[in-house]
Amino acid sequence: MLATLVSPTTLRAQTPAGTPITSITVLTFVGQNGLTYTAADTLTLLVGQAGGADVIPPRSVVTDPSTTVTFAHTITNIGNATDGLTVSATSRAGWVTRVYRDADNSGTLTAGDQLLSSPITLAMGATAPILVQEDVPAAALRGSTDSVDVRVASTFDPTATDLVVDATAIRAAGIRVDLGKSVNQATTTVGDVVTYTVTYSAVGAGTATSLVITDVIPAGTTYVPGTMRVKGASVTDALDVDAGTFDGPNNNVVFRLGDVPAGQNGNVTFQARVNNVPAQYVITNVAKAAYGTPIGADSSASPQVQTTSLLPQVALQKQLIGPASAFIGQLVQYRIRYTNAAPNVSARSVVVVDTLGAGLAFVSSVPAATVNGSVLTWTMGDQSPSSTTDIMLTVRVAPSVVDTVIVVNGAALSATNVGAQSAVAGPLQMIGTGSYSLALVKRADVVEAGMGETVPYTLIIQNTGTTPVGTLRVHDRLPAAGRYATKSVIGADSVRLAGGGRDLTIFVPGTIAPGATATIRYA
Repeated sequence: MLATLVSPTTLRAQTPAGTPITSITVLTFVGQNGLTYTAADTLTLLVGQAGGADVIPPRSVVTDPSTTVTFAHTITNIGNATDGLTVSATSRAGWVTRVYRDADNSGTLTAGDQLLSSPITLAMGATAPILVQEDVPAAALRGSTDSVDVRVASTFDPTATDLVVDATAIRAAGIRVDLGKSVNQATTTVGDVVTYTVTYSAVGAGTATSLVITDVIPAGTTYVPGTMRVKGASVTDALDVDAGTFDGPNNNVVFRLGDVPAGQNGNVTFQARVNNVPAQYVITNVAKAAYGTPIGADSSASPQVQTTSLLPQVALQKQLIGPASAFIGQLVQYRIRYTNAAPNVSARSVVVVDTLGAGLAFVSSVPAATVNGSVLTWTMGDQSPSSTTDIMLTVRVAPSVVDTVIVVNGAALSATNVGAQSAVAGPLQMIGTGSYSLALVKRADVVEAGMGETVPYTLIIQNTGTTPVGTLRVHDRLPAAGRYATKSVIGADSVRLAGGGRDLTIFVPGTIAPGATATIRYA
């Protein structure tokens, strides 16, 4: 048996998706009877979709800093069906780029051109003009170049891409000024003075003319007057014949350095004080230069420098060491303690103030205090990180204290980089000059009495003051019909009579302590 097979036709590139492809297979053979026989079968296939994208041509341009350049391109859908093509443009220098649909195919950006925010839908083989724009920053160096990667991709098959690279060359001026920037402290705190240094160097050939370096005082700081220096030499803040000026309205320092030939370098410095900024506040600073070149004005900027503000973690305590109760003239001790728990920053210029309450008189302290009446002040200086300081204070209860008085004594702390702190010790009971107060109760121990009967009386005397009381006398005038019964008194030293036995003066023995009572009975 002899058979012949016919292979299917190979698909051609760009055959539209959905196109039917028919394959016919024919089998021919000769049977034993000598006759020829044939058999056939037909297979129909549909062409599947394939994505494809193309972008042309690569472009190049020569330009200057602070300009915007435009590159015109054409994109094509080289897939085999309608597809959406995405376009991106990426600057290798990190400069800003944008992509537009060139609606009028003019090659330049016009009012009708739309910024691309979604894929461009194109039929198979269709094209579309696009525009790629790049913003060249003012800081772009003369003589430098940048590449912009323009990439087009199929949305049906994102792996189907094409790329062209546009070149941006910054026109060389022959001379440029490079700036460097440094700060003397990576971390700082409120009240610190930081020093900024700007270095400059003329690179290339020729001369950078009329060089001016301007530095805006960073947010969170204040310029320290009289600190501008050019190559170490002091210059004034005023706009005068020297190179330095502090421009108050614009809050910047200005250094007018004149013409700087290629190969020459130098530096300028100034200082700023850190204001009351919060913890972890980042102080950022950049310097800028402006100068002339053979092809016109040019500029440059320094790298950015940063300083982070740190704050101490201060806690203040005041403790009554003892005693908790004290009489006039007795000494009382307090302890004032403050701690800086921050591991990496000091509390600057710490001052502790204690205003003594009424009835307390200063005796001594360690360390010694500055005394102004009842106000005690300790100027303690800086408190190191992770450290504790104690102030021991001794006072005396003053003679002016009357009765029992409770006093609560506090202390306050302040520092350049610390918010106001206060602390209060426990209450102190001051026992001063005693008060005198007596209560007297008299009662008859019978309800009724007839002529000639004895009527017993009881006197109760209580000391309700704060001081013991002695040498007491009680005067009692009996009713008109009554007379003292001789030798009937109990609890008294003696009795003196007057007025025919009706007027009694009773002498109370000893003293009566505060709160105590004395009882006297008589008839």
